[in-house]
Amino acid sequence: MSGGSEEESEKVMLLDELIALIDERTARIPAAKTTEGLKRQREEEALLAARRLTMDTRAESSPHQKRRGEVELKGLLIRRKEKEIADKKAEREELALQRAREHEEDKIEASRQ
Repeated sequence: MSGGSEEESEKVMLLDELIALIDERTARIPAAKTTEGLKRQREEEALLAARRLTMDTRAESSPHQKRRGEVELKGLLIRRKEKEIADKKAEREELALQRAREHEEDKIEASRQ
C-alpha cells in the first residue's frame, strides 16, 4: 500500500512542477509581447516627431532655424536610443534574475533527491 501512495505523491509532485513550468512560461510570453509592443510604439512616435521636425525645418528658411531643428532631431534620436538601451538592460537583468531563481530551484530540487 505504501508503494502506491509513494507513486501517487511522486505523480503529484511531478504534476505540480509541470504546472509551475507552464505558469512560468505563460508569464514570460505576455511580458515579451508587451516589451515588443512598447518598442514599436516608441519607434513610431520617434518617427512621427522626426517627420514633424523635418517638415518644420523645410518650412523655415533661416539657417539658424534649420540648425535648431537638426539639434532637436538629434536629441530626440539620442533619447530614443538611450531608452532602447535602458529597456535592453532591464530585460537582461530580468532574465538574469529569472535564471538565478531557476538555478536556486534546481539546487533545492537536487537537494531533495
